[in-house]
Amino acid sequence: MVDKVSVVGHVAYDFIHSIPFFPNKNSSIYIEDYKFSYGGGAANIAVGIKKLGGKAELISAVGKDFGDYEEYLKKIGVELRLYRMKGKTARALIFNNEKMDQITYFYWGVADKIGEERAVKRDVLHLAAGDARFNLKMAQLCDFVAFDPGQDLPKYGARELELLIKKADILFCNHLELSKIADTVKTAIEEILEMAGTAIITYGMEGSILYSIHSKEKIKIPVVKSKMVDPTGAGDAYRAGFWAGKLKGYDDEISCKLGATNASFVVEKIGAQTGLPIWDALLERYEGFFDEL
Repeated sequence: MVDKVSVVGHVAYDFIHSIPFFPNKNSSIYIEDYKFSYGGGAANIAVGIKKLGGKAELISAVGKDFGDYEEYLKKIGVELRLYRMKGKTARALIFNNEKMDQITYFYWGVADKIGEERAVKRDVLHLAAGDARFNLKMAQLCDFVAFDPGQDLPKYGARELELLIKKADILFCNHLELSKIADTVKTAIEEILEMAGTAIITYGMEGSILYSIHSKEKIKIPVVKSKMVDPTGAGDAYRAGFWAGKLKGYDDEISCKLGATNASFVVEKIGAQTGLPIWDALLERYEGFFDEL
C-alpha cells in the first residue's frame, strides 16, 4: 500500500485570462477578465492529494519570490523539498476562449536550472512536467515511478523517453502526447503501452482509458460531467484523485474513477487549485455517478 507520494515538477504563478476568441498572428484581442492563482502541475497534484487526506511531498525549484506560495503550501500540510535559486519562480499565462479551448505560455524561470541539482531517493515518485534531466536522475534512484511528461514532452529526446517509460510503473499522458511519444521513440503506440506496463491515457471530454499489460485490457473511464468554467488543472486533479485512491488502498480502476470525479470539481471554478474538494465531497459525487465505494 502506498504511504506517501512525492511529486516532482513545476510550481508556478498562474494568470488565467478569458478572451472571446484566439486572434490571428500580428493582431490583438481584448481580455474580458483575468485571475491570479497558484499553479504548476506538480504543486497542483500535491495540493490535491493533501486536500483529499493523503500524504504528499512537493519537490521543485523556486525563486526568491516564492514566500507567499510557500506559506500557503505549508498551511495546507504539503511536505516540501525546495531547490532555492536566484531568479523568478515559473509563471503561466493561460488564455481560455468562449469555447473553453486553451492556450498557455509558460515561463520556466529558475526551473530550468534544476537539472544540475542532486536527486534524492523516494519510495513512490510522480514525475510531473518538468526538467527531463532531473526527472531521469530521480527515476533512477526511486522504487516506484509514475511518469507524466505533460506539456514538457518536447524537451525529451528519444533515449530519455525510452529509459523513463521502461523504468516507470505507470505512464500518465493524454492521447496526443501518447502519439508524440510514439513518434519520438519511433515505436508503435501499442508497443509504448506494452513498454509502460500500466498506462492511464486521457481523452478530454471522451474520458480516459486504463491499460494494464497484465490483463491486456483497456478499461474505459467516463468523464464525470459538471459545469465547465475553466479547464486549468483538470488533468492534475485527475492524478491527485488517482493517488488519493491508491493511498487509501483502492485498485487502479477505482482510483481512476476517483481521479475523474476529482477533475469534475476543479473545472467548476477558475484556477487549478481553487475547486479542489475534500474527501467527503469527492466520495458523495463519486457514489452519485459510479457505484457505492
